[in-house]
Amino acid sequence: TEFTPAPRPAASASQKREAEKCQALRSRRLPCTIMTGFLGAGKTTILNHILRTQTSKKFAVIENEFGEVSIDDQLVDPSKVNRNDSEVVLMPNGCVCCRVRGDLVEALEKLAKMPGLDGILIECSGLAEVAPVAQTFFIDDFVQANLQLDAVLCVCDCKRLQALLGPSSGADDQGMEKERHVVFEQLALADIVVLNKANCVEADVLTVLRRDVAGLTPSASMLISSRREDSTLDLDVGRLISVGAFSLERAINLDAHFTGGVSNHVHKHDQLGFRSVGVQFDETPLDWNAFERWLGRLIADYGPVLCRFKAVLWCVVIAPNFPPQHQRIVVQGCYGHYEWDESTTWSVHDRKQSRLVFIGPIDAKAEARMREGLRSNKSMFWREDVVGTAAVQTSAPKATGFSALKGGVHDMIDFNSMM
Repeated sequence: TEFTPAPRPAASASQKREAEKCQALRSRRLPCTIMTGFLGAGKTTILNHILRTQTSKKFAVIENEFGEVSIDDQLVDPSKVNRNDSEVVLMPNGCVCCRVRGDLVEALEKLAKMPGLDGILIECSGLAEVAPVAQTFFIDDFVQANLQLDAVLCVCDCKRLQALLGPSSGADDQGMEKERHVVFEQLALADIVVLNKANCVEADVLTVLRRDVAGLTPSASMLISSRREDSTLDLDVGRLISVGAFSLERAINLDAHFTGGVSNHVHKHDQLGFRSVGVQFDETPLDWNAFERWLGRLIADYGPVLCRFKAVLWCVVIAPNFPPQHQRIVVQGCYGHYEWDESTTWSVHDRKQSRLVFIGPIDAKAEARMREGLRSNKSMFWREDVVGTAAVQTSAPKATGFSALKGGVHDMIDFNSMM
């Protein structure tokens, strides 16, 4: 009879802690960065910034999203991914923190065996807990032996953080308190905090934010990120990746059971009462300017509950003295602020279509407005048979300070008005 060896017992918590002290092990493992931050903080923007600036390195990206329609994988700049032959793994429709012994481990094991990788970037859903994701690197023996948790990077939207950290008022509802709790949990385990969109707040506000965040997570390093005039980020990527910032001992000091597994996990999206509404169009492109007018009206009516919205659109853009152009337009926003970018192009492998996702405490009336209001608005869809002088005039770019062919920014609701 054939001898079958008994399975090797899993390493104990004390053995896992001892292994982390081995410098030889730490140096040969593939570095991994966990990116966290609440909805709309700018995680994907910073992820793309890393890919754009680290052109000599090959990264794998694990994208997790909370959304009815998968979209986050399309928000990763396709030209940058294709250029350095990076791998994107999408884990849709759920919290990555719920997959600590399932899909996430399988994805990490697959990527650990991929030759030529310089690192793995894990972008968590804005509603995901960080601790269970970080625990994956120490609970699973194969993952701990081959992958190095380099840092937990927490991205914060300065303007929204100002509202969350500011004094409570009568309008400070339960929803904001729950959001504050999620953000504080994300900050607690952070090794690096990026105060993003710093150009959206005054210098004295930024000073207060730095002081308050330092009080919440004193051991974390803090970086300031702002957008330059050419729309690139002013952020030193060298201080984000391959920095060896994560400390297992510090994590255990925060949670004595950190290496013992995940227990009593509660979905943050359930606690917040958040849900997602997804809309997808495959048949025909959208008229960009008609869509933007519709989005503006939607935000005016439902902005306070649109905690996050994002879209990758197949649009036709018309500008004076230019023929109609089919373009890939990425829209990202939260509450009353949104930005669009038309600088990316469709990959040869992509099917041209439009996908939109709205996330927040959305009620049935708002959902109907998002789904049927968009689908039933025939003027939203481009028709070749109505091209003419009148169409060009009505679809001309609005004076927003940005060319319609370069992207732009809109602020329609003041965060402070929601405090």
